[in-house]
Parts: sequence; structure tokens; C-alpha cells
Amino acid sequence: SGVEYYDDVENDVSMHVFHLIDMSAELSTDISEYTDSTECFILQAADIRQDNRKFVGDFVLNGKRISSGKRKKGYCAIINGELTIGMSEDDEVMNRCIAERGSFFRQYSLVLDGVMQENALKGKSIRRALARKGNKFYVYDTENRESMHDFAEALQDMGVTEAISLVGGNAYMYWWQDNEVYESYDLSEVKNNNFIVFKKKGKK
Repeated sequence: SGVEYYDDVENDVSMHVFHLIDMSAELSTDISEYTDSTECFILQAADIRQDNRKFVGDFVLNGKRISSGKRKKGYCAIINGELTIGMSEDDEVMNRCIAERGSFFRQYSLVLDGVMQENALKGKSIRRALARKGNKFYVYDTENRESMHDFAEALQDMGVTEAISLVGGNAYMYWWQDNEVYESYDLSEVKNNNFIVFKKKGKK
């Protein structure tokens, strides 16, 4: 279990790549309790509105539905530590998460069944994605500001099977690698937020 980090370039899009090896996942709104190397990787998940700091779209935490909305068709579902990402406008997966006390949030779909998905987002920003390639999960983080189109196209050309966007820009990220802690940006700036926490399997 752990995080394997390397850099890669596709279509002139430079990316930091994090291979998430044999880990369980959970969604959290408070990461102050996570203090040791069993929590290998933590990063911001669903978008938060700037005006009222509420979640954007459907959001379920440990079986409780906190927010609703389907402007974004991509989703991440977590049940018993197992992660699923995909794209759907219906409530089937979300309702299963509620019934099994799992967690669920929506984001933009970037790649589905190996094919990039177009999004209406304009402009460039540091982009971040949670992705699956075969049966392996990865996080891709761009080194430079990129359009969503170029980012999704690069992921497709790298052989990604499914991918959804995560909070990019100056979003917080934390990981353990080779017994060292690394952090991106300042956690003190993160308020009323939510995170995916990847832990070594078997650790409570």
C-alpha cells in the first residue's frame, strides 16, 4: 500500500502522477484527525460554492444526503472503502450509497469508457483528476494552467479508462511518500471543505 509518484507529459500537458496502490477510500469533512502514515493521500473532492460555502451538486456522507443537484454528471461513489467513478444523471448509484452508508459526490466527467468528455468550462487553471486505468487508480495534477479540454484529451491519450475532475487551482493536497510528508498549499486556507482520504487497507 502507498503512493507512487512520477512526472509525465502527454500532448504538451505536463502532469504530476500519483499511483494509488492497494488503498481504501473514505470521504470526510474534517481531516484534523488524520495524523499518521496510514493515511497516505488526502485531497479536496467536491466543489464548494463561493457565496455560501455549500456543496455543489449531490453529496452524501456516510449514508446521509447533505446536498442535491445534477449539473455535473460525473460521480465518485465509496462503499466499504471501495471506490467507483463514472457518469450518470440518475440516482441509482447515489441511492445505493445511502442504503449502504457509503459516500458520494458529483464532479465533471473527463473520460468515460476511454473517450474524453467535453465540458462547458472555459479558461485555464491547474487541473486535477481522479482516474482509473484498468483496475488501478491514479490522481493527475497538471504542472501548468490548462484548459479542461486539453487536460481531458491528454488523459484519454494516456490510456485512462475513466476520470472525473477534482478541485484544482490552489486546492489542498497531502501525501506520504518514502516516510516523508508532502503538502500542497496551506490547510489554514481550507474552510468548510471536503476531502477524499486514501488509507492503507486494513487500517482503521
